[in-house]
Amino acid sequence: MLDLAWRRYNDVWGDKREIETKASILLSANGVLLGLVVNAWETLYLWLAVVSMMLVWLSATCCVVSLKTRKYEELGILESWEAFNKDFDDTEKLKLTLFSTLGLAESKNRPLVSNAAKLYSRANMLFLAAMLFVIMSFLANFLVKIF
Repeated sequence: MLDLAWRRYNDVWGDKREIETKASILLSANGVLLGLVVNAWETLYLWLAVVSMMLVWLSATCCVVSLKTRKYEELGILESWEAFNKDFDDTEKLKLTLFSTLGLAESKNRPLVSNAAKLYSRANMLFLAAMLFVIMSFLANFLVKIF
C-alpha cells in the first residue's frame, strides 16, 4: 500500500511537469503564430486575421494561467523527519502515518493538476482554431485577388 501511495504521489508530480512543459511549448507556438499573422498582415483577409489574433491571445492567456504558480503540497525533509520520528519505533504506525501523509498530499495536488490540464486543453483547442482562421484568411485573400 505504501508503494502504491508513493507511486500515485509521484505520478501527480510527473503530470504537473508534463503539463507545464506542453503549456510552455504551446505558448512559444502562439508567439510564432502571432508573429506570422503580424508579418503577413497585408496579405490576410482582415476580419479572419482579427479573429485569429484574438484566438491566439486567448490561447496564450490560457497557457499562462495553466503555468501560473499554484500551492502544491510537498513533503519537506525536516517536517517529515519531525512527524515520523515519534513513530519510528512502531513500524506499523510509521507505515500508516506515511501512507496517510502521501495520500493527503496526493488528494490536495490532484485537483490542481486537473485544473491546469483543463486550461491547457482549452489553450490547445484555441490555438488550433487560430491556425484554421489564419489558413482561411490566406485562402480568402487569395481567392478575392483571383476573382
